[in-house]
Amino acid sequence: MEAGRGIERIIVAEEMMKAGAPISASWIADRQMGPAIYSYGTQDQKERFLPAMLEGESTWCIGMSEPNSGSDLASLQTFAKRDGDSFIINGQKIWTSIAAISDYCYLIVRTLNDGPPHKGLSEIVVPMDLEGIEVRPIVDAVGNRHFVKSFY
Repeated sequence: MEAGRGIERIIVAEEMMKAGAPISASWIADRQMGPAIYSYGTQDQKERFLPAMLEGESTWCIGMSEPNSGSDLASLQTFAKRDGDSFIINGQKIWTSIAAISDYCYLIVRTLNDGPPHKGLSEIVVPMDLEGIEVRPIVDAVGNRHFVKSFY
């Protein structure tokens, strides 16, 4: 598909909505995470994540906003400290759409505190079923629970 041309995606999305498919569950994987992993991921990440996205078998959320930062990514406080091949993550995200039903979270965290605020940010894929992750729904004015607070 050429840049700027997305009519095919719009048609597919409209057909999915017409059929009652849970479009929000696939939207982040299809529109954001899939292209990012395809373009910038390692071969292992592509083999691990892309097939399930293409089959509609994985649900993703994006953890960016924080209570004291909003969407100002340079002021994020959630910190990830390397521990061998893993990271220990400590912090909170808010307004994370569909996190309560997601398999994975594309989490933006701080990994360095030195230097300018926009430096030291990293992107980590976090399985949402890991021990220690807590997800609390935010109930909106009409009773919907699309957004959550998530604690790591």
